[in-house]
Amino acid sequence: MLVVDNASYHRTRQILHVLEYHGDHAFIFRLPRYSPELNLIEGLWEYLKRSAMNNYFFGDTASLEHAIQGTFAVLQRHPETTLSPTYCTATNL
Repeated sequence: MLVVDNASYHRTRQILHVLEYHGDHAFIFRLPRYSPELNLIEGLWEYLKRSAMNNYFFGDTASLEHAIQGTFAVLQRHPETTLSPTYCTATNL
């Protein structure tokens, strides 16, 4: 199963050709337009923004990467902080 949202890069001629080519042996599930609550990566992205990047200026890329890695390390140590299918329901640690 391949879940595809409606990002513009998922609707290019090349991607549509690949999806059509593999359509006989792969189930392609298209999310409805404007439905970030159904796209699980949106919840993770929101959690990451709230937990690691909200209202903070990072002076360099290394500092930003360190904050992101730290947030993912906390998620790995605390699996109870799961992201549910409903948008932005991650628990703040």
